[in-house]
Amino acid sequence: MDTISRWVLAGWLLLNLVQAGVTELWHDEAYYWVFSQWLDWGFKDHPPVTALLVNAGSALLPGELGVRLFMVFLSTITLWMTWRLVRPARPLLFWAVILAMPVLHIGGFIAAPDVPLMFGTLLFFTIWKEWLERDTWPLTLALAGVLAFLAYTKYHGALLFLFALAPNYRIMSRPRFWATCLLTGVALLPHLYWQYTHDWLTFRYHLKDRAGDTWKFRFVPEYLAGQWAIWGPLTSFWLWWAVFRSRSRNAFDRSLQWTGIGFVTFFFLQSWKQPTEANWTAPVFLSLVALGYRYLEERPRLAQWAIRLSGCTLVLLVVLRLYLAWDFLPPNGRKAPEFHHWDEWAGMVARVAGDVPVVFTNRYQRPSKYLFYSRRPAYCVSTEVDTGTQYDLLYEMEEAVQGKRVCLVHEHPREDHRVDTVVAVTPSGRPVGFRWVDDFRSYNRIWCRLDTTITTLPPNAKVSLPVRIINPTREYVSWDQEGDRAVTFEYLFIADDKVRTEGLALDPAAGRPWPGTTLAPGESFDTRIEIMTPAEPSEYRLRLAWRVKGLL
Repeated sequence: MDTISRWVLAGWLLLNLVQAGVTELWHDEAYYWVFSQWLDWGFKDHPPVTALLVNAGSALLPGELGVRLFMVFLSTITLWMTWRLVRPARPLLFWAVILAMPVLHIGGFIAAPDVPLMFGTLLFFTIWKEWLERDTWPLTLALAGVLAFLAYTKYHGALLFLFALAPNYRIMSRPRFWATCLLTGVALLPHLYWQYTHDWLTFRYHLKDRAGDTWKFRFVPEYLAGQWAIWGPLTSFWLWWAVFRSRSRNAFDRSLQWTGIGFVTFFFLQSWKQPTEANWTAPVFLSLVALGYRYLEERPRLAQWAIRLSGCTLVLLVVLRLYLAWDFLPPNGRKAPEFHHWDEWAGMVARVAGDVPVVFTNRYQRPSKYLFYSRRPAYCVSTEVDTGTQYDLLYEMEEAVQGKRVCLVHEHPREDHRVDTVVAVTPSGRPVGFRWVDDFRSYNRIWCRLDTTITTLPPNAKVSLPVRIINPTREYVSWDQEGDRAVTFEYLFIADDKVRTEGLALDPAAGRPWPGTTLAPGESFDTRIEIMTPAEPSEYRLRLAWRVKGLL
């Protein structure tokens, strides 16, 4: 390895270790830290690799550095593998191309699935390059292992394999290709079993629930602008041009080109259906660097311009890194960004709430930040209009607040929020409402399963549907039909993210009583609900909800 590359990699490791220790967690990082406290074969939002890495780092070091420790190591190894695959003759140009990418400066230290995904992508291409030439059994086992790692990191790994395979489809005639697929499938069985026992929760969330009901045209230009920005606002044009226009020299080059074009096109089409985050194209990193570097290397004048413009970008990225660590902008009543003042916010909430558990609603960001920075008991309850969070699966956390006096916390409390006090000026820059409640009850841990084969219902009609109510926990769950915490079982039809029709799914007064008021661990009961469908024909989401009197 040349001297420039050794210094860059050493500096990268040191810089990101320091950055990881002095920068507050982003909201998603705090959420993954919560995952890491309850390790499992799957989670509502993601497979388990990120949570496992956060857990391992936190076991070694406290605070933010522990959460991010292995992400820093993986990002450094990723850059080393990139150098090893490209073997640049002009290291200054090579590192100028890479260090001008904002996504790498963020991904160099934060705890996010895209970091192990990029690491897995480089590991995949390292093995794939050799496997295309000679598919030995050791390489086949290694390829199956890295494909399983990618799947356990983020489901994008399947797309990476398909795009790399597409221009080299003839290798599907090799017996060891199918052995690779079989071995990968066997390695994924624990995760698939978890999905099966959780009603394929993650797949349903990403394919349907996450998108919401309302598409906006701005999703498309936002996606395109994101691709331009994260891969180098002043240099990425040449890199993308190289990906689309380069002539492939061999089977490996074809895989790189198809991966770059395939990912950016796939998510461009996706942006016409739902919001699409720019970082979802993280696996195109090697395609951009390898093909883009070669394109610039063959054009010395363009290469000089790329180095100069990368230097300009790098200056801006240094300022950004400083801001991530130190909030030097004047407050002026602005809302705090994700990475500043949330430790102070958690302290403020803890002081006001007092010595009782804190309960948030719907959004995972606030409870995750509160749990990490205060280390006090908290929970997040999902209401009927939300798609839910990982907190719905943390049964022990929900059971810990049942029957207790708790403090309900609302940011930006609305007029219909019942609050006892409001703190108008907070470290987050947002007003926070507090309400203390005795004998708290919630039922997010109870599953209600409908027949999903029923997809069409007549408009403006009473319909009877079978439903199974399940207690998946290890504790008894009971509810009251009368009194201060009486529970009603309701239905809602939602369209364009708004409730259009709602009513009682079970109504003892109308001859539709509860079949019981207690469920033993693992017990379920079957009953029928009666709903009134909306008068206007359209596509709706049907939700079932437990409403507890006197709470939300």
